[in-house]
Amino acid sequence: MSTQAEKTLALINVTNELLKRAQAEKDAVRERIPRVVEALVENERIYENQKEAVAKSCEDPAQVLDMMVELACHRTAKEAEALGQPYKKEASATTSRTLGSPVHNWDETEAGRRFREALLGS
Repeated sequence: MSTQAEKTLALINVTNELLKRAQAEKDAVRERIPRVVEALVENERIYENQKEAVAKSCEDPAQVLDMMVELACHRTAKEAEALGQPYKKEASATTSRTLGSPVHNWDETEAGRRFREALLGS
């Protein structure tokens, strides 16, 4: 059976290991904060003068989640201008076939012409 001193020593060792792991997590978070802040500035999510405050708030998980909610609702001027605009340039009518257009408007191949003649009897 273990003595009280052995149990206390084991508890201290476990606590020490947990503290080391917690410190490693904090260090890993602190390493990533500058990259996050720079990405926010580059993508116009925050202003240059907000970098220090944002970096400080990134150390607190609750503040990070609050910031994520605000960022999810934020649009830059460029994004707002693009709302309602087509994403890609549409093909011109001369290069694409459209449903409902008469067959005689299509640029037929020889095989297509023969098939149409066989089908319609013309």
